Amino acid sequence: MVQLRTMLVSADNSGAKRLMIIGVPGRVGKFASLGDVVLCVVKGADAAGVVADH
Repeated sequence: MVQLRTMLVSADNSGAKRLMIIGVPGRVGKFASLGDVVLCVVKGADAAGVVADH
C-alpha cells in the first residue's frame, strides 16, 4: 500500500524519474493498493530530456 505524497521511481521511458502521488481517483481514503490508478506529479526528470505526456 502507498499513501498520498509517497515518492515513486518511474519505470517507463517518458523522461520522468521521480513521481509524487497526489490523488487516488475513486477512493475516499488516502491509500492506494496494487492495481489502483493514481494521479502523480513529476518531481524529477532527465536533465536533457522533455517529459512526455501520456
